Amino acid sequence: MRTLFERYMAPEVAAILLNRQDAMSDVVGEVQEITVLFADIRNFTFLVQHLHLQDSQRFLTEFFDLVADVISLRQGTLDKFIGDAALAIFGAPVAQDSPNWSAVLAAMEIQKGFEALRIRWALKSELFMQIGLGIGISRGDMYLGDVGSGRRLDYTVVGADVNIAQRLASDTVAGQILITESVYSDVADVVAVQEQKTKLLRGLEKTIRIYSIIPLVA
Repeated sequence: MRTLFERYMAPEVAAILLNRQDAMSDVVGEVQEITVLFADIRNFTFLVQHLHLQDSQRFLTEFFDLVADVISLRQGTLDKFIGDAALAIFGAPVAQDSPNWSAVLAAMEIQKGFEALRIRWALKSELFMQIGLGIGISRGDMYLGDVGSGRRLDYTVVGADVNIAQRLASDTVAGQILITESVYSDVADVVAVQEQKTKLLRGLEKTIRIYSIIPLVA
């Protein structure tokens, strides 16, 4: 049962669900301060219009394998895959000393791995040179736990910073990693960061200060 669960959700989440005493128990969850990473393939809609669907699926599988391996290595939790994007959290349900730094390290490693993946696939089709990866990272209070109906539940995160990370990822240029001030304060001394213009992201009422990670030289 555990093996089956871990094919569909993060091992940490599978353990939480399997350890419940009663499958029909009350909704489980709480508000916590969490770092969230959202990685989104840019221009993928263009790609799938020109590729065989089997090739699109194979490429996505390799990309998601990369994301899952890096997130696990950096002790994050892979929340879910959403189309051609991935959502991961750091600091819960597995506690970490430096979740912001873990998320930024994961983002840089995912970007590096994605570029190698993209170039390899570009040998098969030049269409892959038209795509890129954007990553957004934010931190704040969010609800982590059961979300859904009485018939179907999802163990996931909900909060403004989840939406902010998603908006940042969709606002990037290919290869860019954007972070908010709540992340910047913990990583500015250990990685090169460039301040971007203060922006009003879609769906938000206030402007936020945004920073761009300058990747480490390999």
